[in-house]
Amino acid sequence: MIIYIIVALFPLLVGMAYDMRATVGISQEELQTKRQIRIRWWWLFIAALPMFTLIALRHFLIGADTSVYLKFFKEMVDTPWEHIFIVNEDGYRFEVGFVVFEKLLTHVTHNPEVYQVIYTAIYLVSIVTFANNLEKHNFAFLYIFATIGLYTFMFTGVRQCLAMCICLWSYPFIKKRKLIWFLLLLLLAFMFHKSAILFIAAYFIYNRKIGWINTIIYAIFATLAYIYIDVIQEWFNDALDYDYGIERTGNGIIFFSVMAMVTAFSLFTIVYYRKHTPEFAGMINIGIIALVMWLLRLVTRVAERPSFYFMFFSAAMLCYALDAPPEGRDKVVFRVLVYGAFMALYIYKFLTSFVTLVPYRWFF
Repeated sequence: MIIYIIVALFPLLVGMAYDMRATVGISQEELQTKRQIRIRWWWLFIAALPMFTLIALRHFLIGADTSVYLKFFKEMVDTPWEHIFIVNEDGYRFEVGFVVFEKLLTHVTHNPEVYQVIYTAIYLVSIVTFANNLEKHNFAFLYIFATIGLYTFMFTGVRQCLAMCICLWSYPFIKKRKLIWFLLLLLLAFMFHKSAILFIAAYFIYNRKIGWINTIIYAIFATLAYIYIDVIQEWFNDALDYDYGIERTGNGIIFFSVMAMVTAFSLFTIVYYRKHTPEFAGMINIGIIALVMWLLRLVTRVAERPSFYFMFFSAAMLCYALDAPPEGRDKVVFRVLVYGAFMALYIYKFLTSFVTLVPYRWFF
């Protein structure tokens, strides 16, 4: 488990080195130039590289669905183009975009290890680019990304993770309110995993104001979604040709409590410290969707995976919240408590939900 802890902490160490560099002869204005933003991207790339190396070089038994995707890739190697959309022996057909993606990769390599490296490289570039697109707290985001549970999901759900990455590419278009470009990327993500259609909510909620009226609207929406989850899921199945049932579960309360505290803390800091920037408010708005998803997760396990599309913004939201207090005791205390709590959560998940990832095993 030590190796997982090291790769999660590594972005904070690289971030400290980057900040020390930034304080030597480089002004805050210079840090925001295009050249410095490109330099920061490479620092973030180095910070995230150990994390994604573990994903790329993992054994096929590391991750619940890893062997399934490796098997499908091997099938695609020997499948002619005219037969790639035929339903497999289990009666399940992957989304068109993902199938084409897999088949195209077979023209690059037949090696399953190289295949893992290629799609993991897409993860890496997408996460680093999203982190670099944030106005600040870029390295702290990578730490929260790792410890909040998004990182560990990337050891298994290849199709959805690729769809999530494509959704992250759309973030600049959400900020700049470019609907057509956003929808085109959303369509591409949908072709990898149909659940990506839910991410359309991010565009329309991003620039809503933080206030009592919208908070009440969110609370009403969450209550209705909780009450009518059966109806919502039935509609979702009909619309997307899924066959998910209500998977009753007796767990999820711990992580829902974590998401509730993170959201409440973020709302508190944006109001109390008067740090109402458009990006911070946008992160909170999208983060509320993740919170609602985890409320529904108390009723059905099916709500868990769709929440991951929005949890990137929850992670960024928390980083902004930690920076809201002025320099001094409050900021230090908040960071120590939150970083420590998320590391404890990270370790707890490896001891419970992700016990199959321990010990780590290499592909070779």
